[in-house]
Amino acid sequence: AHWKEWILLAGSLQMEQPLREILAQCSVGDNRAEAVQLGLVRCGDKPLLRQLMRAMRERPLNDEFVYRYAPVLVYVRQDTAIHYLLDLIMLRDRNCSNATMETTEALSCAYRLMELVAPVIADFPIPWDPLTEELDTPDYERALTEVRQWISEQRGPYRLRTDIY
Repeated sequence: AHWKEWILLAGSLQMEQPLREILAQCSVGDNRAEAVQLGLVRCGDKPLLRQLMRAMRERPLNDEFVYRYAPVLVYVRQDTAIHYLLDLIMLRDRNCSNATMETTEALSCAYRLMELVAPVIADFPIPWDPLTEELDTPDYERALTEVRQWISEQRGPYRLRTDIY
């Protein structure tokens, strides 16, 4: 019942050869293939990463992207995927719905994206609280400004945490 989670865990543990063996056994339409391919991307498969990024770049930035597709990009822990999410954080969009029920005003998807990338980027400018699974900040607007400033000043690849799932 938990085959997808096992496959993704194998990818995070860099078990490339077993994943390739599973993929070789998948027939057309096998629902395991997508998870195996994600696991292989996490292991560093560049052609599959290019295919994934092509598909992700076609998706609009909105709630569906943030909740369904951005976690996939975080999972694979590849510089290209994380850099794309950081590029999206820099956008001045208002495409995501507000999580609070008090208002229906749309807000920037960047708030949720920075919450997704914070735990996987070493030296992220806003601390991540693993107990609450939230950014450790009382002011999200100021935090977003700091994160955008940090992104604009970064040179080279980001140090990604691969010691966590």
